[in-house]
Amino acid sequence: QMNVVRRIGAVPACKSLALDRQGRTWWFAGTWAWDDAPDTPMHDGVNPPGYPWGAQAVVLDNDCVIVPCYIWDKPSFYYGSLETELRGQRLDSGCALSREAVASASYRRDGRRVLLTVLGSGKGKAFFMAEDGAYQDEAGPVSLHLSQPVVNGCTSLAMMSEHLMLAAVDGCVVELARDGVDWRETRRWAQTFGTSITIAVAAGRLWVSDRDANRVLVLDPDAGTVLAEFAPGGQDVASPCALSAPETLAARGNRAVVFDSGNQRLVKLSLR
Repeated sequence: QMNVVRRIGAVPACKSLALDRQGRTWWFAGTWAWDDAPDTPMHDGVNPPGYPWGAQAVVLDNDCVIVPCYIWDKPSFYYGSLETELRGQRLDSGCALSREAVASASYRRDGRRVLLTVLGSGKGKAFFMAEDGAYQDEAGPVSLHLSQPVVNGCTSLAMMSEHLMLAAVDGCVVELARDGVDWRETRRWAQTFGTSITIAVAAGRLWVSDRDANRVLVLDPDAGTVLAEFAPGGQDVASPCALSAPETLAARGNRAVVFDSGNQRLVKLSLR
């Protein structure tokens, strides 16, 4: 008898990951339950997005998911709950969503739900969304006023509160505060990471996947101290348990899912 250890080449690219309270994981065009084995087929599949397969997914407090993407060469949004199949909303005209968007975050502006999408350069566009994640209207351009020019790129955003946001920029964690419709840098963390990191906030903790160091960290966002680290192989990426260039990250509660790009797989992590 042969037992499946993992599917080689199962996840060749991953820009969007979503994780809800029940541990359901969304990637590309379907979901897996938290306890599913590596050989379990995806549930609730939908028409897959076009390359590059969507920007950073956002999970709202009500567990509804928003995934900005392109479907059939049109700006689109997947939205809804992972309890059922996500719905795809394709917009034939009037939507300024860029195909090059990489990072996303959601918050309220003047009582309305806003989805912010950001290019690698830090240039942003916002959209008004319903509470189930459906697109409603354009909300205009949004600027991230950073203290330094972007070199390697912005990879992800994470909301600390309605008026405080974190951004992963050039391997740094940057804190930004609301400044009208824009966001302005207030602090740049002193921690040393590699040149490319991805971040997520869950249960008051900051998760960081550090591509260059082959590790995932959990930090206290106030003190900046490391609470936990997952790097089972250290720099030995040939170890079967090791991470190899971890990138896209989603976190909810004490759980996280990370795209282990060098091994073309998703890795589930639990904070104990």
